[in-house]
Amino acid sequence: MLKLFSEFKKDGYISFACQKGATNAGEPFAEIVKILKIEAPKNLKGIGINCSEPEIVEEFGAQMKANFPDLTLVCYPNTGESWTNNSGEWQVEASQWGGERADLASYVPKWIETGFKWIGGCCRVEPKDIFKIAEIVKNKK
Repeated sequence: MLKLFSEFKKDGYISFACQKGATNAGEPFAEIVKILKIEAPKNLKGIGINCSEPEIVEEFGAQMKANFPDLTLVCYPNTGESWTNNSGEWQVEASQWGGERADLASYVPKWIETGFKWIGGCCRVEPKDIFKIAEIVKNKK
């Protein structure tokens, strides 16, 4: 992905789907920092976390902000539930979402304090959730 930034010379951001302390592919947050410190192109303007449980957004943001204070922090987490597929194949009718649905709005003040500038939602986030997030952001200004 970083090579594409260099090739196309357009400003943009990069975002990672994560689990506790690491990307879904297993790279620890510290490894992301190490690679970006060496290879981040000048047109990288932001770094984000997406499609991840809301509980880990703050940890990711704190590490990225400490190391890249000039990059815009972006988050669009899911609602914290997990996807299970009972059949071992991609069949929606055989699959289900499980777990507790997080109230994303309750996390937003801390995310703002951490330094996130763009806050949204991914899987299972509904318009009513985005409305609550927008109200909190608006009132924090």
